[in-house]
Parts: sequence; C-alpha cells; structure tokens
Amino acid sequence: ESAIKNNERVDVHLTKAQNEYVLAGNNMGFSLVKCMDNLDTQDVLLSPLSVQIALGMLAIGAEGETLDEIVATMGYGDSRRETISYLATLSEQIKRLDSDSELSISNALLLNDNGLTSILKSYLDVLSLYQDCRVFSCDFSIEQTLVCNEVNAWSSDVTNGLIPRVIAPEELLPSYVAVLINSLSFSGVWDHTFDKENTYDEPFWGGPGTSSKKPMMHQRNLFYYFEDEKCQALTMDYGNGAFRFMSILPCKGFAISDIVESLNEVSFREMIESSKEIDVEVSLPQFEFESEIALNKLFDGIGLRQMFTDKANFSSMAETGSGKVFISVAKQKSHIKVDESGSKASAASRFDADIFTALPSGSFYGIKVFKADHPFLFTIFERSSGTIIFIGTYTGN
Repeated sequence: ESAIKNNERVDVHLTKAQNEYVLAGNNMGFSLVKCMDNLDTQDVLLSPLSVQIALGMLAIGAEGETLDEIVATMGYGDSRRETISYLATLSEQIKRLDSDSELSISNALLLNDNGLTSILKSYLDVLSLYQDCRVFSCDFSIEQTLVCNEVNAWSSDVTNGLIPRVIAPEELLPSYVAVLINSLSFSGVWDHTFDKENTYDEPFWGGPGTSSKKPMMHQRNLFYYFEDEKCQALTMDYGNGAFRFMSILPCKGFAISDIVESLNEVSFREMIESSKEIDVEVSLPQFEFESEIALNKLFDGIGLRQMFTDKANFSSMAETGSGKVFISVAKQKSHIKVDESGSKASAASRFDADIFTALPSGSFYGIKVFKADHPFLFTIFERSSGTIIFIGTYTGN
C-alpha cells in the first residue's frame, strides 16, 4: 500500500519459466513486424501483448494440431495450462505497477445465439477463470447492429475513447460462431515532460529528398542512450519508470527495415542493457495515428496456419450441427498519441470464428543529439520483465 501511495516502482514477479515466455512473446512480436510490408513508408502500431492474450483465449478452445501450433508459435512450451496461466499472471500484475500510468486489459466474447451452434460452458468457465471476459450474445443475422453498438461502446470505454469502433454490423456474418476481442490501452505521463513552448514546426524527412513540416518537441535532459553503426536508441521513462518508451532512429544510410531485420529479443535486450544515462538533446515529433493490421497474413509468415483452414480443431470451444469452426478474420486496430505530456496507446485484437461448410556503437561522452527528423521505430515496454506492450513505426507519411 505504501509503495502505491508513494508511487514507488514495483517489479513484475514471474517464475523462471514465465520469464522465458516473455522473451518468446517479444520474439513473436518482432517476427510479426518483420512480416509487414512498407515499414519504411507507413505508420504502423502493433501490440504483441494483445495478440498473445487473444491467442491465449483461442488456445483454451483448441485441440490437437491446432492447439499445438498455437502454443508452439507463441513459444511458451507445450502446455495450454501454463500458457494461459502465464498470460493471466502477467496481465494482472502489469496493470498495477505505476499509479501515474494506466494500463487496462479487457476481453470480450460475442456469441452468435442462432440455435445452430453452442459455445461450450466449459470453454466459458475456463475463459472467465483466466481472463476476465465480457460476454455479449445475440443472433448475428437479425441483431447485429444492436450488439455492434454495445461492443463498440465497450471498446470506447475500455480504451479511453481511442478505439470507439472495433466491429461494424456488416462484418458480423450470420455464419460466425463467435468473435473474440482483446483490448489493451496504455496512458503514461513522461518522467521528464516537454515544455510546450519548445515545440515548433520543423522539417521531417519522410522519404529520400521529401520533407514536410511536423511539430517537433525539444528538451535536454538525462536519458538512457545507445548508439552503434546502424542506429541511435533513446529510452524515456513514464511516471515512476515501470513503463518506458524507446525510440530507435536509423543512422544515415540505414532504414527502419534494416534495423528490424536484425532486431530480436537478444539484440533488443543488449540495446537496453548497453544504454548509458547521459545528457541528451532531444528532438522528437509530436504524432498521432491509427493503424489496422490484418494478422492472417502475418501469422502465415510465422507458421500459424491451421486455425485458418478446414483442418482447424476448436472442439473445446463450440459444438456445431454441421461444418467445423475455424478462424476467418484476425485483425488488430490500434491508436497512439505522443505529445509533450506523454503517450496514449490502444490496441484491439479481434478473431472471428466462422464455420467451414465446404472447402474454401559509439562514444558516450559529452552531450548527445537525438534528432528524430526521419522515420524511426519505437516500443513501449515494461521495465522489469522487458515485456513489449507496443511496437510501431513513425514515418510521417
């Protein structure tokens, strides 16, 4: 209680095995980003943690090779119980680390109450045990507008208005068994805020020889800083330091895609551990954007395929009169805002369960200048465990 009252930084406490799961989850996040196209020319935002929680909700209802593939792709091991227990433990602890930062994790399940399929009570029981989950139920063929309004109101509420629309009535197909949604929202205040009087328009070079005016924030302070021949990395704390923002700025001759290509859990940790607290002159753009990522293609790129086919086995999720349950749509909507006071970011991962009825380096001395006037990569992560909550790119385009 005293730690919360004084807002002292609290660490996440995980078992040795669960700490390995963090590394695996981060690696999966980097792998998904590597599968994206146009990283150097478009703004993207992905929450690896939201994807993992949503996949954990699917794992509860999966069996056979489908379950094996989900768990193996997440990299946690071969136990469904360990997988969902870890995600529940991390979700619960990570929300209570900093009273100046707000991290909310919410889950929802939309059930198609059309009398043709039946979601198993055993699935709902385990889902509620490991992930507090809001259940919405209606007949998708006649009540889709009403339930979509309810779900979107829920999404707006749990993401502080950042994602007011997670599903549209026309997306709720009558053949669907259910739609699973994980929503994750973060709001943090910089430990060292920027003075608004020091924000002014400057050129931002979004591509070779092309620039546009962007509001650039400026401050000089002690920050954790890293550099090598490829990039500079600046780490800024939120609140009590439990959550951190790292911006990774490619050096001349390198692009975001070059940095991402060699980025993994090991190189990310080395970047953090090699950073030194020094005097840095910072120029960082103020930015806000929305992103929508189709996860189906990215999952295919990392070997998560069976759940999208007629070979999918979700027999622990639902009973159907005919056909088989599979995942038809997997997507994530996200929103981020970075300004003088801090950052606000949200993501909602959605999985639509449908039925198949037919086959279908450098020196650390003196003042360093970190001028983010060209496309860069950024992450928001939890300090003690290293869990990456968001990873994204800002290109100014």
